[in-house]
Amino acid sequence: FDGGRCGYAPQRTEDPQGETPDGVHGLGGNVAEWVGDWYASYDAAPSSDPVGPSDGTQRVVRGGSFLTHRLQLRPQSRRGMTPSARAVDIGFRCAWSPAFEDLPGVVRGDLVPASPPTEPRPVATHEKLYQTVLTGLDLPGVVRSHSGYLYIAEKSAVTVLDAEGEATRIDDLEIAQWIADASRVYGIDRTSNTLWGFDGATHAEVFTVPDLKTAISHGEEWIWTDGTAINRLDADGGSTVVVNGRNGVNALAADGNTLVWTEAGTDGPILARIDLSAPEMTETLVGPDQIPNPLRLWGVRLVNAGEALLFVGMEGWPYSGLLCRYASNGGRLTCLGHSPPKPRDVIPTDAGYLWATQFGVFRLAAGQVERVGDPMSPGGFTTGEDKIWVTDRARGLLLELTR
Repeated sequence: FDGGRCGYAPQRTEDPQGETPDGVHGLGGNVAEWVGDWYASYDAAPSSDPVGPSDGTQRVVRGGSFLTHRLQLRPQSRRGMTPSARAVDIGFRCAWSPAFEDLPGVVRGDLVPASPPTEPRPVATHEKLYQTVLTGLDLPGVVRSHSGYLYIAEKSAVTVLDAEGEATRIDDLEIAQWIADASRVYGIDRTSNTLWGFDGATHAEVFTVPDLKTAISHGEEWIWTDGTAINRLDADGGSTVVVNGRNGVNALAADGNTLVWTEAGTDGPILARIDLSAPEMTETLVGPDQIPNPLRLWGVRLVNAGEALLFVGMEGWPYSGLLCRYASNGGRLTCLGHSPPKPRDVIPTDAGYLWATQFGVFRLAAGQVERVGDPMSPGGFTTGEDKIWVTDRARGLLLELTR
């Protein structure tokens, strides 16, 4: 495993900082391992090598793999999975205990129990690159920078941070997505199916429609979807259907009269396009023939009328994905680079493509994928003024990284 990329690494015969107390090398990465214990929370009392409950529904999987971040490569990292589950990055290693009874026909070699380490094991360190801007946020999620303000979605509130560092909290909002045009920022509250418009610390309802999934601003009107239909909402509140009978529309993008979207599909994912001035004809750009089940498309971002960025990957474990580009000139879908699990929110910048993953913000530049800043599980990120802002959901922080 090498900084967010999977591949073949040079064989290492000695690595004193990476060997186990038993002197074994090369156990970090490769595949995570099934463990014989049933999965459950540990008791509060300290213990050594607890065996877990006598029964359960999930077995323990320990350690990381070539698809996980280095902080999850530690043997302390564990999760529960049903014993019937299978994944490309989960395997097992053989182990022995004097308490095991030999099965008939089993021939053992001479085994010696491991000696305890004589010195503390070294702990890997990494440079702290982010500065803390706000603390005490309640499960912060998506964040957006606009006109000198930062808008941070929390569990049931929005915090607005102005250029002077003054924070204002707006309660009773559950924003799942930010949208912006030249003048304002808008937030989609999927609990109330309402689109809210924000001007600094003030906000007002723009519209409410049934089962609002996502929306985009398009001139004086809005284009929104409930997942099965794509609709236009004019300035007077009149709604018309642009296209119907779709399956799992999850992202919209527009450039002039060109509307592009992605959808899950029952037979496989679809990237489609229509001309809003003549919406009778839907053009499928990428379909199940190119990306069969169980792969999915999501997170489309239109660079211009002829180029779109999107992710191709798995909905289930290991949640890995590829950052891809579709160019209408030639109709080619080109995969630009491998992404760590759960990629989303790609942003093109002068320094390359930036996007969030389960393990931090990553960048693709000059054909190389690299992590930007410290490892974390970001709730969201945004860019502006040569800076990157990230919400750390687990620790309730807003962080800033100067590029």
